[in-house]
Amino acid sequence: MEGLTAKHVMNSTVMVADPSWSINRLAEFFMQNCISGAPVQTRDGPLLGVVSLTDIVHNRTQSEKDRDWP
Repeated sequence: MEGLTAKHVMNSTVMVADPSWSINRLAEFFMQNCISGAPVQTRDGPLLGVVSLTDIVHNRTQSEKDRDWP
């Protein structure tokens, strides 16, 4: 893997999540598209952030234990 960079392994088709989606809808989106994360953006707005499967799992398992998690 030496010499490989992000551009060698990235997917150039950007799949965008909507900020209004429920966690269940977001998980379905990831599974349907075989992806583990996506940028979050409104249709005509700026990039709001990035969300991943790790964020979902952490929210479901740690939110009550770790109040400092975003």
